[in-house]
Amino acid sequence: MAVVVAAGVGVVTNLVTAQFSWTLTVVVVLLVSIQAHRVIGLIRAEHQDLQMVRDRLLGPLRPTTPPRMNGKLPANQGSMSWLTPSRTPTPLWGRNEIRDRLVAWCTDLAVDASVARVVTGPAGVGKSRLALAVAEALPAGWVTGRLLVADGLVDRIVACRQPTLVIIEDADRMTGLELLITQAARHPDMVRLLLITRQPEFPRSLPDAVVPQIQVEPLAPIGEAADRQRWFAEAVAGYARSWGLLLGPVPVTPTGRDEDTLLVLHARAFLTVLGRTGSPGWSLRRVARELVDLEQRRWEGDLRSLPVGCDREVLAEAVTALSLSPADTVLRAAEVLRHVPQFSHDSAHESRVVVARWVRRRYPPGPDGRSDLQPHLVGERLVLDTLARTPQLLQIDSTAVVPVLTQACDTFPDAVHLLTAVLTQHPLMLASHLRTIVILSIADTHLDGPLADLVDTSHADPQRELATLTIPSRFPQLRCAVGDLTVQRARAFARTHPDRDHPDLADALHDQGANLRGIGRYQDALTHTEEAVTIFRNLADAQPGRYRIHLAETLTSLSASLRGVLRHPEALAASKEAVILLRQLVSADSRHNASLANALSSLSASLWYTGSHHDAVTAARDAVTVTRELARSHPRHHSDLAHALINLAMNLSAIGDYCAALAAEEEAVALLRTLATVDPDRYRPELATALHGLGVRHWEMENHRDALVADEEAVAIRRDLTKTNPGLYSPDLAMSLCNLNIILRELGRPVEAVRIGRHAVSTARRLATTDQPLLAAALQSLSISLGTTGQHNEALTTSQEAIALFRNLTDTECADRRLQLAKALQNLAANLHKTGQRGNARAAASEAVTILQTLADTEPHKYRPHLTLALRNLDTLLGQKPEDNLHEWLASWSRGVGV
Repeated sequence: MAVVVAAGVGVVTNLVTAQFSWTLTVVVVLLVSIQAHRVIGLIRAEHQDLQMVRDRLLGPLRPTTPPRMNGKLPANQGSMSWLTPSRTPTPLWGRNEIRDRLVAWCTDLAVDASVARVVTGPAGVGKSRLALAVAEALPAGWVTGRLLVADGLVDRIVACRQPTLVIIEDADRMTGLELLITQAARHPDMVRLLLITRQPEFPRSLPDAVVPQIQVEPLAPIGEAADRQRWFAEAVAGYARSWGLLLGPVPVTPTGRDEDTLLVLHARAFLTVLGRTGSPGWSLRRVARELVDLEQRRWEGDLRSLPVGCDREVLAEAVTALSLSPADTVLRAAEVLRHVPQFSHDSAHESRVVVARWVRRRYPPGPDGRSDLQPHLVGERLVLDTLARTPQLLQIDSTAVVPVLTQACDTFPDAVHLLTAVLTQHPLMLASHLRTIVILSIADTHLDGPLADLVDTSHADPQRELATLTIPSRFPQLRCAVGDLTVQRARAFARTHPDRDHPDLADALHDQGANLRGIGRYQDALTHTEEAVTIFRNLADAQPGRYRIHLAETLTSLSASLRGVLRHPEALAASKEAVILLRQLVSADSRHNASLANALSSLSASLWYTGSHHDAVTAARDAVTVTRELARSHPRHHSDLAHALINLAMNLSAIGDYCAALAAEEEAVALLRTLATVDPDRYRPELATALHGLGVRHWEMENHRDALVADEEAVAIRRDLTKTNPGLYSPDLAMSLCNLNIILRELGRPVEAVRIGRHAVSTARRLATTDQPLLAAALQSLSISLGTTGQHNEALTTSQEAIALFRNLTDTECADRRLQLAKALQNLAANLHKTGQRGNARAAASEAVTILQTLADTEPHKYRPHLTLALRNLDTLLGQKPEDNLHEWLASWSRGVGV
C-alpha cells in the first residue's frame, strides 16, 4: 500500500511540475503491478491456508481413491468397507423427496433459517447414505465434509466465505455439540449442520436454547417385496461391476423380509456376489454372522505380527472390550484389555499394548473413545456373540456397556438377555441405567417387559430414585412398574404421617390408574382411581379452593376406568360430576378450560355408550368450542383441538350426520398434517389415526375413492411406524388394513381385497394373545372377501374361526359385543349356505335373529335395522325370498368393520 501511495504522489508531482516522463510513469506502473500481484498472491495463499485448516477439521465423504479389484473377490481386502455409504455402488433408493427437501433447506441461506437438521432412525435404515446424497446434490460453490473436530470449525468456515454443509455422524456421542450449534446459528448464511443419530429422543435431550435451530427428519425401513427384489438386483450388479466380475442374471426369488433395512438388503447382495447364493432368504442373524466371519478372516493375515496365543477368538474379545469401553490412548486401551482372559495377568502388559494398537489401527475410536467396527450390523453381532461366549467381559464398566447393548437390541432381540444380565448385576445403578435405555432405545417391544420385571424385583435401596423416573408411553409395562413403586412410597409415607394430608398419594394413584388403563388392566386401574377420588374428595371438602380441580380431573379419569370395565351408567355419573365442577371452576378461572374440554370429551363418550347419542354430540361440540378458544391463544393446543374434532366426528357419525362428521375429520387431518411436518415423531401416529377416521367418514358418504386415498395413506404411515415399534403400532395397522380390505372390495377389486385381508389377519394374529377382538374382526372381514372371490370353503373356515373368537369374547352385559356375534353368525350362515350346508346355515341365521331381537327390545332405534336385515336373510334361507338377497346385509355391516 505504501508503494502504491508513493507512486501516485510521484505521478501527480510529475504532472504538476510539467516535467512529465514516460520512463518514470512506466516504472511506477510496473512497481504498482508487481506489488498488486504480490498482494493478490498473499491473499490467495492466506485463503488457501484457511481452507487447509478448515479441511483438516472435516473428513472426506467418499474415499479419494477407490480400490481396484481387478476381478478379485474382496474377502481379504477390506470387505466390510464396501457396506459403508461412502462405497455404495447403487443410487439413492426411495428417499428422493426427503433428499430434495434437505437440499432446499441447505440452499435457502436466509438469516432466520434453522442451521441444523437431525436425521434419526434405526441402524442401517439409510441415514448416512441420505446425507451423502444431499451433499452430492448441492450446487457448485458448496463445501461438504464429515466432522472430525468441532473446535474452531465455524470460525474457519466463515473466514473462507464458502457455504458449508457439515455432516455429523453419531451426533449423540459428540461432546460440545451445543456450542457448535450455537456458533453456527450466528452464521445461517454460511453453515448447515446435518446431524445423524439412532436415538429417537436425542433432539429433546438438547438444551432449550438450541432446540429452535433444529428440525427432525425420521427415517424408517422402506420398500415392499417388489422394491426389495429390484433393489437387490441393482445392488448385486453394482458390487459385481465395482469388483470387475461377470455374473449371470440374478434369480427372481423372494428377497429378505418386511423389516429389512437398506443395509441388510445390501448385505444380502454383497454375500450373493461372494457366492452365498442362499443369502436372500437367510435370517438377519445368519446374514450378520456371515459378515462377522468375513471380517475375522481379515485378521488372520495379522496373526504373525501379534503376540503368541492370539487367535480369532482372542482378537474378537479384544475388539469387543474396546468397543464397549472408551479409551482415549493406547495405554488406557491396554488397561481395558485386562478384562480379556488371555491378557488378565500383569506379565501380559506388552501383549496388551500390541493388541490395543492393532485394534485401534483396525477400528479407530469414534467421538466417545470406543473402537468403531462399521457397519454397526457387523460390529454389534460380533460383540453379542463374543459376550455370550465370554461373559467375563460383562464386568467392564456398566455405564459403558449398557448404551452399546441397548442400541444392539434395536437390531438383535437376543441382546436383551445380555442387557438384563448387566442390569441385574448392578441393582444400585438401575435407575441411572433405565434413564439411559429410555433415551437410547428404539426396540421398546423387546425391552418393555424384561425391564418392568427388573423393577418389580429390584432391591429396596434404589427405589427412591426409580420412583422419580419419567417413563415415556413407549414403555407401558415399565411405566406401570415404576408407577407401582411411586404408589408404594407415597402409601408408606402416608402410613408414617397419618396426621398430614396426602395429595401426593392421590396423584400417584391417579397417574397409575392411567398407566394401567394403557395396558388394558381396567379393573386394577379402577381400584387405583377410586382411591384417588376418595382422597381428593376429602381434601376438596376441607380446602375446596385448592383441591376441587384435582377432584374434577380425577373424576374424569374415574369415568374412563369405569367405561373400561363396562360400568357405563356409573361412568356417566362421574363424567357429569366432573363437568359440573369444572364449569364452576372455569367461571372463576379460565386456566381450567383444558381440563373442562377433556371432561366434556369424556362425557360425550359416556353418553354414547349409554345410548344418548344426540346428547353425546352436544358434549363433543362443547369440547370443540372450548378447545378452539384455547388453540387461538396457545398453539400448543392445536393437537388437543384435532383430538376433540375426531371425537366429534365419531359422535356425528353415530347419529347419521355424515356430512358434518366429514368436515370435522377433514379439519383434524389438516391440523395434524401441519403438526407432523414440525414434529413427525410425535404427530405422525396421530395423523394416521385421523386419516383412518377420514377414510371411514368418506366411506359413510359413499366417496369410496376418497376413502381409498385416505386409508392408503394411513396404512403407509402405520407400516413405517410398525417397522420401528411393532408392539405399539401393529394393532392400528391391522385396523387400517381391515378398512382397506372393505374399500377395495366395494370398488370391485376383490383379489387385492383378499391380499390386504390376509395381511390384516397375519398382523392381528401376532397380537392375538393381547387383542382377540382385533383378530376376530380381521378374520370376519377376510371371510367376506374370500366369499366374493368364490373361495367358499376357505371363507367358511375363516368365518368359523372368527365365530369361535366372538363367542369367547361375548359378554352378556355388552350389547356391542353381542351385536358383533350376531353379524358374524349371519356371515357364517351365508358361507354355510354356499357350501351346501343349508340346515346349519338356517341354525346360524336363527341364532343371529334371537340375539338381535333381544337387543332391539332394549334399544329399538339402534338395533331394529340390524334385526330387519337378519330376518330378511333368514327368510331367504328358509326359501321365502330370492337367493340373490342372501348377502344384502354385508354392504351394511362392512361399513363398520375395523372402525
